[in-house]
Amino acid sequence: MSPILFDVYMDDLSKQLSMCNTGCLVGNSVLNHIANDLVILSPYSAGLQQLLRVCSHHSEVYDMEYNAKKSNVMIVRSREDRKLVFSVFNLCDSPLTTCQDIKTSGISLPMT
Repeated sequence: MSPILFDVYMDDLSKQLSMCNTGCLVGNSVLNHIANDLVILSPYSAGLQQLLRVCSHHSEVYDMEYNAKKSNVMIVRSREDRKLVFSVFNLCDSPLTTCQDIKTSGISLPMT
């Protein structure tokens, strides 16, 4: 897919994700995604699954496919919640793997 066509698809997805009103508070703004490799952010598991459903619906509408094998979930935990068990997160009806760090756009995001 050409970069221009990709930007058209991503612009609409970006607008849909922004309308969800869930994400991480950064300053006075709610941030729930970062483009390029598409990083989805949410402080709550229910909010994350909601954002993943928006991505799934967007892929159906625009006839796009996400590769669940290349998609991951990273859960950043405090010392107090390290033993919590989270549900499986799904993207387009495919379960996502939970990982300890993510490398996106050349930037490594470690869990610790």
